[in-house]
Amino acid sequence: NNLTMEANVVDPEGNTQNLALTQTAPGRYESQFSPTAEGAYFLRVAGSDGTEETVVGQTSGWVLGYSPEYQELSANPELLASLAEATGGRDLGQITEAVFAHDLAQEATTRPIWPFLLLTAVVLLPFDVAVRRLVVTRADVRRAWAATGGRVFGGHTAVETERTPQMSSLFQAKQRAGTRIAPSDTDPNTAVPPPVQRQDASEKPTASPPPTFIRPSNPPAAPPDNKPASGSGTLASRLLDKKKKDENKGN
Repeated sequence: NNLTMEANVVDPEGNTQNLALTQTAPGRYESQFSPTAEGAYFLRVAGSDGTEETVVGQTSGWVLGYSPEYQELSANPELLASLAEATGGRDLGQITEAVFAHDLAQEATTRPIWPFLLLTAVVLLPFDVAVRRLVVTRADVRRAWAATGGRVFGGHTAVETERTPQMSSLFQAKQRAGTRIAPSDTDPNTAVPPPVQRQDASEKPTASPPPTFIRPSNPPAAPPDNKPASGSGTLASRLLDKKKKDENKGN
């Protein structure tokens, strides 16, 4: 601060102009000059504190490069009319409200659609996997309705469990086995011995006829097993045992 600052300005033609810089703020010095020619200008700034020794010194450059058309400050109606004719426009100098009229033809443009297609594929991918991998039956729909729709509408829907074909055949076989008539306790093939008559001692014993052996046509059937089946076995094993017993009775 409080320095004596001077600037030397060299124009493009080589002429030198000396400028005295005035301090306007702490550490800030200003001065003015008007460039007269286009081209490069060199500036040399030097400052001293009252002695012959230079305290501050710096060299810089600046270029004035305005084009000739920027120096035209007046209007050019002929140029505007020629531009409007070349581009298909019109002169709106006399019709000021037409400036804000949106009557220009809109040009068509294109936009990429791959972001929308990618988003659609991401959304539909879980549904595609579910359709191919999951098997949804009517029973599943009824159970889902009973679990969700019944609660929403305040009611409870009873859902009957649908039997598979294997379980249906097993239940039918069980019913057929239960409707069969149980065998009687007395077996008609069992021979009943005739009553024995006692003879008096005075009577002479008569010769008994030779015994006759009669071979039964069918072996005596085993007594029915009325013992209840063990609860530990499965339904299929109990049905298989019942079938074997029926075959033995038929033989």
